[in-house]
Amino acid sequence: MTKLSPIFGTSAAILACVVMLSLGGCNLSAPYPVRNEFVIRVKPGPKAQETVPGVIMIAGVRVAGPFGDREFVYRMADLTFKSDYYNLFIVAPGRMLTGEVVYAMRQRHGFNSVLDPDVSADHDWVLETMVTDLYGDYRDPSAPRAVVRAHFVLLRVAPASTTVVGEWTFEESEPLGAPTPAELAAACGVAFGAVLQRAAPEIEHAASTQARGAGPR
Repeated sequence: MTKLSPIFGTSAAILACVVMLSLGGCNLSAPYPVRNEFVIRVKPGPKAQETVPGVIMIAGVRVAGPFGDREFVYRMADLTFKSDYYNLFIVAPGRMLTGEVVYAMRQRHGFNSVLDPDVSADHDWVLETMVTDLYGDYRDPSAPRAVVRAHFVLLRVAPASTTVVGEWTFEESEPLGAPTPAELAAACGVAFGAVLQRAAPEIEHAASTQARGAGPR
């Protein structure tokens, strides 16, 4: 008998109940399966080697479909993805990841100040982030992984215009300790943290180089 992964056990139970209901054997008074909610948390990386003069605003992180909804997404084959109604993020992932980017950039001290998107204040830079992949990769059932890919755009804000300073794309994957939803959420945090650790020095270097070349505003 094949043993189902805990992630897919709930779906199997529902299917079994539907079959039993058609045979008159499912108890409708039983409680509905619980929907489990998870968060993504990023551990702070190393401090920046230098602090860029000025203020950077972190724009709200956008997450490409189908990964922008709360439900976990699993990649079962190269072109086959499934969403999980019973295991999901506590809020839309874009909102969570925005907070994690703000937190990580503040902890690095790579800029004089880091603003979240709800703050109305003058700023010199804007960091745009688009997460294009956020899923559990189960193509190899014996080695499931969390996969995160993100594209970053650094903008220079000036009175006359806003210009693109640089663009970067990074992808990271992190193995799961066990094939469970909690492990997938934790691995997503590790993978996204690794993406930020690669992106942050590039962003800071580009801002520092542009600031030196542009001179005072």
